[in-house]
Amino acid sequence: MMAEQAMRPQGPRPNGAGRTALRAGVLGLAVLASACVTRRERPSERLPEPEAPRVERPAPTPERNRVAVLAPLTGPNAGVGTSIANAANLALLDSGETGIRLTVYDTGTGAAAAANAALADGNRLFLGPLLAEDVRAVAPIARRGGVPVLAFSNDVGVAGDGTFIMGFTPDQSIARSVRHARDKGATRFAGLIPEGTYGERASGALTRAVERAGGRLAAVRTFERGTASLTAAARALNGGAPFDAVVIADN
Repeated sequence: MMAEQAMRPQGPRPNGAGRTALRAGVLGLAVLASACVTRRERPSERLPEPEAPRVERPAPTPERNRVAVLAPLTGPNAGVGTSIANAANLALLDSGETGIRLTVYDTGTGAAAAANAALADGNRLFLGPLLAEDVRAVAPIARRGGVPVLAFSNDVGVAGDGTFIMGFTPDQSIARSVRHARDKGATRFAGLIPEGTYGERASGALTRAVERAGGRLAAVRTFERGTASLTAAARALNGGAPFDAVVIADN
């Protein structure tokens, strides 16, 4: 058997122009085919949203508590008042406390005026004043403003209703003096007492202290505050009953 041969297409081959047209056609089909192909777009990547800028707020300034020091910076007690003011400032520095503001107000020109100025400035605590009569002038002003008073006076008569005293009371001071003299052998006591309300309290405190210590009160003389009056009272005391120790009970 004769094997069948594959039949090749017969006919004239395309010339150069035909080949060019064929090539253009094939390219056109390729373009059409590529146009019909559905392109899969890559999913767009979402960029992270920018973070909102941080707003740095300044730290709140701590509120400072205002404290008024009522002390005599002028007048006859200026030396004591200046010492009180310096001691208060040194105590604040030593404590390291930064939340307190101390302001000194001069009571030498008027305790009531100093208290009113301190209250108007917003102070919430009064340290002072020194003298009992100044405490009496300051106390009602502080009370109206709701401000406590820590007075340097030792007169218990001015304490109460928002006013406190920091000094030794007459009872404490006189009792310590009597005990000390009693330990040294004194048994007979005399007293020099100022006139007025304070003197009346001091006289009672001296009587009680001597009795508790087992001694005897030999004599008591009163005086008006002032060098001349005190000297006269001391001379009168020397001319009376004998005594071993004398207590000068003045604030």
